[in-house]
This record gives sequence, structure tokens and C-alpha cells, in this order.
Amino acid sequence: MWIAVGISVGMGFIVLCMAVRYMMLKNCIRQAGRDLAELMDNPGDNRILLAASPSREAERLLQQINRFIEYHQRERIIWQQQERQLQEQIENISHDLRTPLTMITGYGEVMRDLPGENTPENVQIIIDEAKRLTSLVNDMLDLSKLQSVTQTLNLSVFSLTDAVKQTLRRYHKLVQ
Repeated sequence: MWIAVGISVGMGFIVLCMAVRYMMLKNCIRQAGRDLAELMDNPGDNRILLAASPSREAERLLQQINRFIEYHQRERIIWQQQERQLQEQIENISHDLRTPLTMITGYGEVMRDLPGENTPENVQIIIDEAKRLTSLVNDMLDLSKLQSVTQTLNLSVFSLTDAVKQTLRRYHKLVQ
């Protein structure tokens, strides 16, 4: 009978140990899940998961998750750097194109007003196209700024009909 009691107490102790280990493992996973959810809500945070784990397998899992988090953070930093470089290149190109376009427009306006072989209509086409190209460069710069996190969007109303009419008039002048 004492043997049966000893076995029962031993089994009870083993079950109790396993239950405690199970609860510790469950708490570790629950805490890691909360920390991971918080990291996902705040991707800019530079931290890793820390949890006291009762098993080597859970520790290895947390280490692999941390390696993935560190990889993701490095990739995010690289992407942000590349995005800033692209933004700077677009701004530089836009500024570099504006100067010659302004000069073309200015010389076209001077040519339009000079008497001679150039008809004012032909010179006006040059001026209009230079202004249109300037507008495209400005739009490219604006788009680059909009893609930047620091810029806010200012919406405006415009007439699509007028824009289409203007484009058709410009095309009609070029075809004639």
C-alpha cells in the first residue's frame, strides 16, 4: 500500500511540475505574442523580444524571431535611405531642368516680339511647350514631395474639360 501511495505522490509531483512548466511556457508565449504585436504596431521601435523561457526550444524560437526582427529593421533602414536618395535625385533633376526651361521660355518670348522670319505663332508653340515641360517637371517634383512622409496633400478643383480643350488646341497647332 505504501508503494501505491509513493507512486501516487510521485506521479502527482510529476504532474504538478509539468503543469507549472506548461503554465510558464504558456506565459512566455503569451508575453512574446504581446511584445510582437506591440512591435508590429510600432515598427520604428528598435528593440527585440525578451522573455524568460522555461525551455530551450522556446528560447531558440525567440532567438529566430529576434533575428527576423533585426533583419526587418535593417531592411527598413536601407529602404528609408534609398527612398531619401531617390527623393534627393528627383529634386536635383527637377531643379537642373528648370533653369534651361526658363531660359528657353525667355528666349522664345524675346523671339516672338522680334520682327523677322519667325512667326509669333511658331515661337508661341515653343514657349507653350517649354511651359508645359516646366509644368511636368514641377509635377514630378510635387509627386516626389507627396511621397515624402513629411508633406501634406493640398487638393484643388480643376476643370477637366478645360484641360482636355487646351491639350487638343496644342495638338491641333502642332498638326497644322
